[in-house]
Amino acid sequence: MKPLVWLQNTLRNRFRNGLLGKVIQQVRNDKPLQTVRIVSATRLTEKDFWRNSALGCSLKPWLNNTDISFSIEFENTNGLSHIYNLHLRETLRPDVFIFVHDDIWLDDSEWFKKVLFALNHFDIIGVAGNTRIVPNQPAWLFSKIEDGKFVWDKGTLSGSIGHGQLRKGQRSLYGPTPESCKLLDGAFLAIRSEVVHRSHLLFDERFKFHFYDMDFCRCASRIGLSLGTWPIELTHQSAGAFGNPAWQECHERYFEKWKS
Repeated sequence: MKPLVWLQNTLRNRFRNGLLGKVIQQVRNDKPLQTVRIVSATRLTEKDFWRNSALGCSLKPWLNNTDISFSIEFENTNGLSHIYNLHLRETLRPDVFIFVHDDIWLDDSEWFKKVLFALNHFDIIGVAGNTRIVPNQPAWLFSKIEDGKFVWDKGTLSGSIGHGQLRKGQRSLYGPTPESCKLLDGAFLAIRSEVVHRSHLLFDERFKFHFYDMDFCRCASRIGLSLGTWPIELTHQSAGAFGNPAWQECHERYFEKWKS
């Protein structure tokens, strides 16, 4: 815990979202968020990524947009946390980083504008999340494991996401959005890079894939950063790998770190 960083971030967010803060922002005419970098990692070759992956196909129409840059790790064997941290440590950063899985369809034609707008309200956004953290929570959308089954954390979830192999898959509606959250689904995370960099926030590279998002969100909340969901339409081709050996290993590591 970094008390000074927490205090600075907490006061900044309370001020920014208050009436006085909004008025002063308009008077100061602060530089708006504009530049975005898409960061992803894939096991595919460069050719196969742009030709066959959901994310690659979704990004093709945006390749000539000068406000968007792309950093894709092709034929990747490193953990996502390691890849993401390389960019968070950069000296020359865009206004916004979007960390996104390669099996995501960007169904929303307004995703770019929505991300920039949403990050005027939150430091970190996702499309789905949970408004609370409970002891022994096995994933952002579950409250516990009971009799070997994952139990949904009903009533505290936010946002929505589609599932399926094709664009505009069947949507899972979790709860109201936009909503302030404690945990976000890591399949799509957009962050204000300057705020996160100033707060010295990084992903924990012990979590190469599973639990990297829950850990990152808890670390962000501890230092006073604001997290929230926003209604951006996506389709995720994967339903998750809850309970497999790699997940179980990270599950134990996560609880060893957080004790709950």
